[in-house]
Amino acid sequence: MILLALMLAVALHSLKAVPLPARVDLVDGMVRVPASRWSVIDVLLKQRGAVVECRYSVERGRSGVRVALMSAGEAERFQAGRSHRPLVSLPYERAGFFRHPVTKPGEYRLVIDNRMEGRGPALVRVQLAAVFGDPMLEIRELPAGRRAKVVMVSLGMFALVALWAAWRLLRASRRLRAEHD
Repeated sequence: MILLALMLAVALHSLKAVPLPARVDLVDGMVRVPASRWSVIDVLLKQRGAVVECRYSVERGRSGVRVALMSAGEAERFQAGRSHRPLVSLPYERAGFFRHPVTKPGEYRLVIDNRMEGRGPALVRVQLAAVFGDPMLEIRELPAGRRAKVVMVSLGMFALVALWAAWRLLRASRRLRAEHD
């Protein structure tokens, strides 16, 4: 119990006041995607450490659409019919959501693909946002001194638990021997 209280105190001590993330709505509207075609939405991110959130639903149309987030270069490869590597790609569905961290500022494209069945156009409601400064999504590294302290405390806690378990097992085995003798 004391061990848990100590661990909680260390965890609370390491927490600092963090600012709330800033959310910027980029698109909130309807996008018409022609039959057997795709539509592209330009996304310009000027800051590092953004998380792109996208929610979509097909409001009119007989089939689902595929939504993918790509860098501008990969989107050009996609449009040229060449192999491409999206940052994130959802399957053909009538509705979906993704949340993807983007580490580098630059130009990106949200591609809405309606080529699965090609029956008719699709009217897709798209909500696209960028979240900046989310402390839970930023990749951080502890300074070397603090890393060493964390490792030492962890090893010390492990050693204490191992010694306690060994002591309990030794005590139980001695009690069993005494009962059998």
